[in-house]
Amino acid sequence: MEVSEELIETVLNQWSDRVLIKTTDSSLSYSEFFKTAASFLEILDTEPGERVFLCSNDQFFLISALWALWMRKSVAVPVNPSLPKERVWPLMKGCGSRLLLTSKERFQEVPHEIRVMEPDPLQNVVSSKIPFDFKILQPQEPASIIFTSGSTGLPKGAVLSLANFCFSALGANQQMKLIPGDRWLLSIPLFHVGGLGVMFRCLLSGATMVIPASKQSWEDQLRQHSITHLSLVPTQLQRMIDQENVFLLKPLKLILLGGAAQSSQLIGRAQSLGLRLMTSYGSTEMSSQVATARPKRIHQTWTACGGVLPYREVRLAEDGEIMVRGQTRFLGYLEIEPDSSDSGELKLKKPFDAEGWFASGDLGQWIGNPGSEPLLKMKGRKDSMFISGGENIHPQEIEERLMEFPGILQAIVVPVQDLEYGQRPVAFLKFNETDDPSSVPFLDEASLIWDLRQILAPFQIPDLFLPLVLQENQLKPARSELSLEAQPVYDEWKKIKPLRQWLRERPPGWKKILTLRNKQVFKIIRLEGGKRSFLYVCANSRQEIMEKLTGDFNKLFDAKDWTEIRNSTHEQSDEEAYQIIRILADDLDKGRITVLTNLDHANSEEFDPSPLSSLFSMFPWEIKNILGLVCVEGNTFEYGFCAPELFPLPKTGFGQAVFQSGVWIPEWQRLYLLRCLFSIKNQKKQFLGWKVQSLKNLKNSKDFEHPIWEMNNLEEAVLEAIMMKHRIFSKDELEKANTPAKDRLRREKFGIQIN
Repeated sequence: MEVSEELIETVLNQWSDRVLIKTTDSSLSYSEFFKTAASFLEILDTEPGERVFLCSNDQFFLISALWALWMRKSVAVPVNPSLPKERVWPLMKGCGSRLLLTSKERFQEVPHEIRVMEPDPLQNVVSSKIPFDFKILQPQEPASIIFTSGSTGLPKGAVLSLANFCFSALGANQQMKLIPGDRWLLSIPLFHVGGLGVMFRCLLSGATMVIPASKQSWEDQLRQHSITHLSLVPTQLQRMIDQENVFLLKPLKLILLGGAAQSSQLIGRAQSLGLRLMTSYGSTEMSSQVATARPKRIHQTWTACGGVLPYREVRLAEDGEIMVRGQTRFLGYLEIEPDSSDSGELKLKKPFDAEGWFASGDLGQWIGNPGSEPLLKMKGRKDSMFISGGENIHPQEIEERLMEFPGILQAIVVPVQDLEYGQRPVAFLKFNETDDPSSVPFLDEASLIWDLRQILAPFQIPDLFLPLVLQENQLKPARSELSLEAQPVYDEWKKIKPLRQWLRERPPGWKKILTLRNKQVFKIIRLEGGKRSFLYVCANSRQEIMEKLTGDFNKLFDAKDWTEIRNSTHEQSDEEAYQIIRILADDLDKGRITVLTNLDHANSEEFDPSPLSSLFSMFPWEIKNILGLVCVEGNTFEYGFCAPELFPLPKTGFGQAVFQSGVWIPEWQRLYLLRCLFSIKNQKKQFLGWKVQSLKNLKNSKDFEHPIWEMNNLEEAVLEAIMMKHRIFSKDELEKANTPAKDRLRREKFGIQIN
């Protein structure tokens, strides 16, 4: 198809009566649509070259407005409707625009120089032919300004022509077969070149673009509209696969995957399910796609790469940067003249070399493709690379690894400033949304870091994991904005870094008490003849075990029934012949354990407690890092405190649960892992007592487990004051509950009885 000023006439001659636009309750043929657009343009009074902003969630409104403006030779500037108006006005001023078209009244206070219109594209639709003057287009002139998301956070206005969009669509349609009767779901917004690409690909092939209803689910859209082609970002595809909607994807002729890093695991899953998938690399500056192909398996790993499409040219610079040119290349960036008047005069900045090449800012490599042209693989952003401790860090390499973990939908790694290393990586993660935490295997920080150590260099492992929260219609957040968001969180984390790193193997939060046959599981540690051994038992309470130990309990067992403790990494107390410790589901290593299930008889049972350990799991960013001061006995102590919010309370069938937190006292150079026992019934809690589970002395690097005899009264008073300050319990609750001081008295009394 020829791209000329008579483009509309050419399209109508071929597809006039075919359906161009399909919505939930209506459809428009090619001729009906352009008549609608012609009626729309009569409402407008824009001038050729005038820049007009479009801000709406209504896709049909936007398509109509776009073509109405292009028929008037004006320049359309579609923007994200979720942008606050405080960001819209500066963008309009920067573009020299004074008119905004919207489909819904949302701009109450408007600067005096801005005019807002809310035209209805379906009002007064003419039945006559489109006026000849308006059918003549200017395909080589600026038609649209699309703001790039960019990695710098400063949006640039990429100026594109109708010819750019048309050649982009024509080249793409040669690689991705699209014929009359096919239906492409418009799942990408029209302020993004991906959405405009769908529109032009359908327009130039006689296919239909389907506009989804705003509140209609993906499943209903695919069922109702007989979709054949679908554009998705990796997060959307992962979610649809996880929600077991593969049966809706299998009939599709094509799923075009792009817009973000595509993990080999996701591609492999799609291939194994028989989905007709193509991966794509593109950019705003190249009017959408640059290279597209079916995924290629290289060294047993699925790789997202593509063949360069017609009407584009690609070469790699010496440093691996992707250089592009061709008929889809944008006209340039729009900038304000330094001496511009209030008329909004703008100039076009053309960042091209003498041969017309544009440096994309992306790094790439060629992948061999025997018998055909090599394929292009995008490796990451050149400007997103940063240096940490003298080592180059490429975020996309870490992101691809993170997205191989089940449950992680999207990962973005950004740098934060660090005095010691210069910069350090922080990862923003978006997890699969589910009501079943056990279906997401890697929620806790320790598991994530442990597995990353197997596949990444130590300097590549992120120091911090934060939630990735995307705005509506946002496909790629600006990395610089995420860096700014992460910096203060990292700075707080850095202040209590010793505590947070120590807690990675002991994550704070609600913990499940290990139970078997509706009884608690306890660990009895015995000191005899200078040797320690242990035994797991089921009991209703610690008191029940104490009564048995003072009786004939030991006569039931030989030495072989006790497991000797060898090479312990923790310091052990020599104060007690027996210690009775309540076991949490997180306390045990993976694997089966033997538990004495009846205290009156030597009946044992093996079971695997590991599936229970994730029942109360949480995301790493739910743990708050707090540095504060507390006053005890006339002295002020600085402390670090790590714990999530106490509420909501966990759901537990047993009726009791433990809340775990961490404390660091810099003055004493000690780290404490604290456990508070609560009774929980009908979502109401009762505080039962607290203890220090673990203690680390940073002065001599000694670790103590159950250090009740290594503590003093002042230490315990400071820890209690910190927990009360953070409302773990109140002073009245503490007086009625078990404390380390009360526990020592009980143990001393028990020691006298057993001896």
